Amino acid sequence: CSWVGQVVSGDPDWVIHGDGDLVARVGQLLAERPALVILDNFESLLGRDALMPAEELAELLAAVHHWTNTPSPSHPLTPASPRPRLLITTRDTSFPDGRFAPGQRCRHIQLGGLATDDALALAAAVLDAHSIDRATIPRQELVDLMAHLGGHPLSLNLVLPHLKEYTPAELTARFEELLPGFVTGQAQERNESLAVSLAFSLRRLGEATRQALPDLAVFQGLCMEDDMLAITEMDAALWRVARRELEQAALLRVELLPNVGPPFLHFHPTLLPYLSTQLSAERRAALEEKYWRRYYALANYLYQADTQTPHQARAIAVREMPNLRRGVDLALAAGEVAAAVEFADSIAEFLDVFGRWRERDALLARVAAPLAGGEAGERSAAITKAEFLLQSRQGETLLQQGQAQQAEALFRALLARLAAGAAYDNQVELDYDMAMTQARLGRCLAAQGRPQQAIAWHRKAIAGFERLGQTNQSAKEMLGVVFADLGDCLAGFGQFDEAQRAYESSVTISRDSDNQRQIGVALGQLGTLALQRGDLAAAQERYLAALDTFRALEEPRMEAVAWHQLGIVAEEARQWAEAERCYRESLQIKERHQDWPGVAQTCNQLAMVAEGDGRPADAERWYLREIEIDEQIGNPKELAIDYSNLASLYLAQARLAEAEDYARRALAIKETLDLSAEPWNTYQVLAKIAAAQGDSAAAARWRRQEQESYAAYAGVAHQLPSWAPDFIRAVVAAAQGNQEAQAAVAQILPQLAQTNDWRNLPPVVERIVAGDTDLEALTDGLDHIDAYIISAILQRLTGV
Repeated sequence: CSWVGQVVSGDPDWVIHGDGDLVARVGQLLAERPALVILDNFESLLGRDALMPAEELAELLAAVHHWTNTPSPSHPLTPASPRPRLLITTRDTSFPDGRFAPGQRCRHIQLGGLATDDALALAAAVLDAHSIDRATIPRQELVDLMAHLGGHPLSLNLVLPHLKEYTPAELTARFEELLPGFVTGQAQERNESLAVSLAFSLRRLGEATRQALPDLAVFQGLCMEDDMLAITEMDAALWRVARRELEQAALLRVELLPNVGPPFLHFHPTLLPYLSTQLSAERRAALEEKYWRRYYALANYLYQADTQTPHQARAIAVREMPNLRRGVDLALAAGEVAAAVEFADSIAEFLDVFGRWRERDALLARVAAPLAGGEAGERSAAITKAEFLLQSRQGETLLQQGQAQQAEALFRALLARLAAGAAYDNQVELDYDMAMTQARLGRCLAAQGRPQQAIAWHRKAIAGFERLGQTNQSAKEMLGVVFADLGDCLAGFGQFDEAQRAYESSVTISRDSDNQRQIGVALGQLGTLALQRGDLAAAQERYLAALDTFRALEEPRMEAVAWHQLGIVAEEARQWAEAERCYRESLQIKERHQDWPGVAQTCNQLAMVAEGDGRPADAERWYLREIEIDEQIGNPKELAIDYSNLASLYLAQARLAEAEDYARRALAIKETLDLSAEPWNTYQVLAKIAAAQGDSAAAARWRRQEQESYAAYAGVAHQLPSWAPDFIRAVVAAAQGNQEAQAAVAQILPQLAQTNDWRNLPPVVERIVAGDTDLEALTDGLDHIDAYIISAILQRLTGV
């Protein structure tokens, strides 16, 4: 919805420039500005292996039907009035919605062949690609040949390369031999055109090649050459001849990948379906057994290789995904459920990285189905490896969707089952899965704003992986991952020096194990640490390195994270246009992959940029969109931030009742979390609201809570401005009678008085230099940072 609205309106912020249901808003927009909406390759959402759940498909069809049938107040629907149109391209017309059946409002049009001019343009490209001189081809004969083939692009791509050896008239005559009636138009039907083109190409192959080809029918359009040879057991010498002949006949395209030994074989789209009709059921069964076992082994290999050689592993995985998914289905059909689960878990890792989450969820649902019968009471007490993999992946998905509490409950239950006894082959594997679950539980707690509890679980996981890491490479790699997670929690709790050491441990371990992806993650985390310490240049350098890493790895989710982090750096530097550019890059990726927790976080930052840039109306819309998403997800930590930020915006606009409402909502959540939730910011907002309402007593109470909560935060020292330590020492010396220090303080106080952030400090410092040491009186009315600086000065002076 948001993308259609942005494109049709021409407004990149369309989604926040309005209220109400997005589907209805798009319908109204299209009624006012009629446009053609295209849903391409819709068959991928239909059938047994549909990439969209049935309920989502029903919602999509209802939405697009609504869009084309929404009347406009200024343009009532009449037969002659302009109106939005919907074009769906699909091989499958079995839509689960009767409104899309052929009728008065919906037409089904079978795609015909290319028009003559388009066919000639395609012919020119094919002839040039095969170094065939166009001037030697009689134009009318070529036009006639293409017309007999029905102008079908696949047929033309298959036939036209033969013009290097035959004239169009000679090809026409040979096709007439294969299919009597060819010249009278009987091949113009799509399937016949393809069949006669393919039959001609195959007749030119050697007999031995033709006999060997049907085995290729088990593959899904392409494969790696070594996998094909292993599965079919085709003689290597015979295959060399067959490969050359298939390439010459334009039935095969060979792709070589950098640093990947075996080439990829891309078969012509018509070849494998045709060969499938030539493959006996008995032979197919034998091949499919070898096929799924080979791809099962490949999936496990790629899963392990993704740490040391991620570029190559992902290049193979993205191409082999159709074969890998087919392999899982065959393993299930063979009754090998445990193998199918492990198989699917390895594939799911890549689908997750590629942002293909619907495919991941559909795949996991298929392998979970055979185990579902044991969920309600029939499940054995001893958990199996297959159950562990499925439940772990389910928990990871919940966490990714922002449902950290549900994920926590799942991992706690899983940990209890592992501890109660597991049906595992060896203790090492069980210990590894225990440590993995402890680490995941730590992430769930961190996501809920409970870093202290998360740290305890991460340390347990580290201890487990350290014990295993002496002999287990996977455990050593996971050490690097968990140290990075530990660093996040320590940084969130303000323990920046400890966080730095944890991140450096992560980088060292990841480099030792050559885990390229984790190195990229650690670079980003070191950037965040530099940002928290106020080193914007170092933060930007780290984030750019992380962005380059994840772009090269083709990992969109982490690329979006890097863009978001770069936006924060620009925002801190008050470079509003650059910050907005980076955030929009992040938002575009997150929306495309339906990463709603990430979308909400980026909406928050776009709101802050709009606020800083003097656009409060835009800021309010971004905050409200963020709140809507986080309320749907049910993420209390993020909601507290949302409410507090919107309260601050309303306060700045003197909308005091609304500001207080949202501030109290935020506080109700933050007071259930630890200090990493930064409750002092909300106390500060409530103090300002009370002051604006004329309630000085309430303002003083809120201000005191603001100061006390901030002073108790372990990371406060790192949030002070860089000049603060020297300033504190100078004021202490001045109060103790040092004349040089008194002169220095007298020089800096007027400068501070001219700033918005520090103008309240000078009169209080003057009172301290004059001998006042009453902490409560001196900090009355100050914000949390000013109060902390004053408290630090008095602590040094009085020793209390």
